[in-house]
Amino acid sequence: MTLLNSKKVYARFAAVLPRITSAFSRFKQHQGGVAVVEFALVAPILVVLLLGMFEFSWLFFQRHNMLTTAERGARGVATQTLTAAEAIAESQTTLTDWNIASTVTIVEPDPANITDRDVVVRISAPTQGVSITGFFNFALPTNITVETFMRQEG
Repeated sequence: MTLLNSKKVYARFAAVLPRITSAFSRFKQHQGGVAVVEFALVAPILVVLLLGMFEFSWLFFQRHNMLTTAERGARGVATQTLTAAEAIAESQTTLTDWNIASTVTIVEPDPANITDRDVVVRISAPTQGVSITGFFNFALPTNITVETFMRQEG
């Protein structure tokens, strides 16, 4: 009984198979919209990757600017060519030129403590104020903070 049913199923399948193959061969020959569909699938991923590269490279560049500014301020205070207030004002001016709204903190060494002779400069800026698009702020910390130490001379 099952052998008879399987022969009927096979006969029906054999009758339908040429129509299925001809439909697939016609579909295979017409590939006009394939490139558009592939581009529509890949383009958003490429755009997100491109924006991510721009955003993160800009953030690294701005972080480098903040670090360089902190090192300049620390060097000025450590060599005693600038006071802490002058170094803060100079750092704020430099960072404002780069459109970075930041907070600059300078910790001078305690003159009573001979072993602690480090000048510490911390610069903190909100990520939203530094980023270009703000699209990736969910994956970033809320603040970008740099800190540098320099031993005071003398």
